[in-house]
Amino acid sequence: MTALSHGAPLTHRQPPRNRKFTEQIAANFLLDASACGESASGDGERLRGPLRTLLRSMGALLGIPVTLHEEERLSVPGGRLVFGVYANSVSSGPDYRIGDVEIRSPGSPELSGAPADGDGGNRWEGFWELPNILCTDGSEWSLFRRGTQRGPTVVLPQFPGEPAARIPAAEFEVLLWEFLSWRPDGDRPASVLLRNPRGEARPDASDQGEVRVPRPTLPPDDSAGTTSRAPRELPAPRTAPRTAPRPPQWRSLPTVDDLLPWHQPGVAARRAWMYAPEARTLRRRWQQLVSAPPRQQDLLLRTDKSPPRPGTAGGPAASPAVRPVLYRAFDRRYLLAEELCLDRPRPHLWQVCGPRQIFVVEQHTRPVTTGPGLLFSALVPDADCFDGQGGRVLPLYRDPEGGVPNLTPGLLPYLAARLGTPVSPGDLVAYLAAVVAHPGYSAAFRDRLAVSGVRVPLTRDPRLWREAVALGREVVRHHTFGQRSPDPAAADPPGLFRLPVSERPQVAVAVPGSPTAFPNRIRHDCDTGAGGRRLYVGGGVIAPVRPEVWRYDVGGMRVVHNWFAARRRTPRGGGTSPLDGIRPDRWSPRRTEELVTLLTVLTCLVRLAPRQADLLSRIRSAPLVTVADLTAAGVLPVPEGARRPPPLGGQLELPLD
Repeated sequence: MTALSHGAPLTHRQPPRNRKFTEQIAANFLLDASACGESASGDGERLRGPLRTLLRSMGALLGIPVTLHEEERLSVPGGRLVFGVYANSVSSGPDYRIGDVEIRSPGSPELSGAPADGDGGNRWEGFWELPNILCTDGSEWSLFRRGTQRGPTVVLPQFPGEPAARIPAAEFEVLLWEFLSWRPDGDRPASVLLRNPRGEARPDASDQGEVRVPRPTLPPDDSAGTTSRAPRELPAPRTAPRTAPRPPQWRSLPTVDDLLPWHQPGVAARRAWMYAPEARTLRRRWQQLVSAPPRQQDLLLRTDKSPPRPGTAGGPAASPAVRPVLYRAFDRRYLLAEELCLDRPRPHLWQVCGPRQIFVVEQHTRPVTTGPGLLFSALVPDADCFDGQGGRVLPLYRDPEGGVPNLTPGLLPYLAARLGTPVSPGDLVAYLAAVVAHPGYSAAFRDRLAVSGVRVPLTRDPRLWREAVALGREVVRHHTFGQRSPDPAAADPPGLFRLPVSERPQVAVAVPGSPTAFPNRIRHDCDTGAGGRRLYVGGGVIAPVRPEVWRYDVGGMRVVHNWFAARRRTPRGGGTSPLDGIRPDRWSPRRTEELVTLLTVLTCLVRLAPRQADLLSRIRSAPLVTVADLTAAGVLPVPEGARRPPPLGGQLELPLD
């Protein structure tokens, strides 16, 4: 990454032309904002989470990794300054302030029409001094420099699902480029203005004319961000910075594929109708397809390529292969595993499926700043399994029997010697689950995860290792819905833990099963501030359900909301083929049972998360195994052969260790 110049926005360099990606990011923002509309008390609450995701995604797209901190300090009519935005420095060192983001209520006054306060002063005076502010109500986006608007106002569609052509992607990208690429140059530091927005006293000379403004000390970014807080004041300036303990250097930690070297994307179908929550639905769709005339089959398939039609020499039999997959995080669905249905069949992943296999899922191509850093599955994952936007799959074993681990040669003997205890493949995956698979990991490494994939703090402490392995076995068991335990020989067999009665989600009011009462909406008590723990599914009620379970997200994708969106009366997605219309016409008791199981799994994970966060903190404070250690021991770099997939066709493969 090249250094950005300071002062006025860059006029000699145009932003990258990524119109399609910008359209997708803007469309995702509109969908997220719409999804949060019923679960927020005001426009600021509604836009807070989606705005975080949008700015971080656009920062990554434009090559300007950003960090956001909530700073509710300047209250103004119709608006509120909610974010301070900082850019990671190009080399090692502190982050630097880019500007501020203000969420306005629709119809709020413009800066030029700011009213006076009771003392005759301008209540917007602090904003006249701020050098770089992005103002938005979710639809209209404007950039201001010291009270003067920079460029035109960009207007996004007010309703999600609008055609991509309705999104002014080029103008929106330029606006965000202008905002994110700005750097202070001789301007009064924004940190001083925030401490003293009315300017009653002049700042010290040392606070003026800085070329770069170090980030002020702020509380950690709260990614949940769904509850309002009282304004927080910045601490008073100090003459000398306080020395803090240095965290482990990010690039000194091994990556996940340094440990599990063979990886590849997940399976992908050609069309959305080839997935369904029930196997019976897919068989009905298939029968409709094979019974149609050849010309109509082309219309029903609606594929980009030209696969053989069913029943032809190259086509499949009349009875389709239907297999369960992990479609999205904690969302198990069925897939038509026929050749003409699969765009990316991934035969190696199907081949290594077995009763001991555990698939590790990592989002390594885009920022992951909320939720767990890894997922674990007993089923073959979809290509977009992690959060709906790509990722990769790292199997624990290279064979279905679990006899050939997918681990870097020499890794287990090295760890066993370091820790003074035997280490199995299951121990390692349990350790990964305990340390990485919780929201505390993404919170601790948020700035770094915005620019690269997951890295693993490997402890040298035997006591911390044993604690992590024991905790991680529980985590893997819940991620896999009780189908896997990293140590089959352990005293605790696979299966879900039973929760205390006070925490166990149960059906309080059955979801109606008639076609006219098919639910199309799901909500929680916390959406209205009622303070209860009830989840409403149409006319049914499930309780108790923690608010943290309702809000649980993976990479910004809310798990329960996403699960229900595919099973409601009018499911989200699809619509490209008449076969999408073949689906159940009523809510079934089995769907209620599956929803209760999902809520139970998430409740267990929410209960484990504080223990995982505490463990991660103690591991980071203790000696760690670094890339340099593994290189000196000859474990790294990974041999090229270890990264190749196993041979197809059942050919015998010996362990590499």
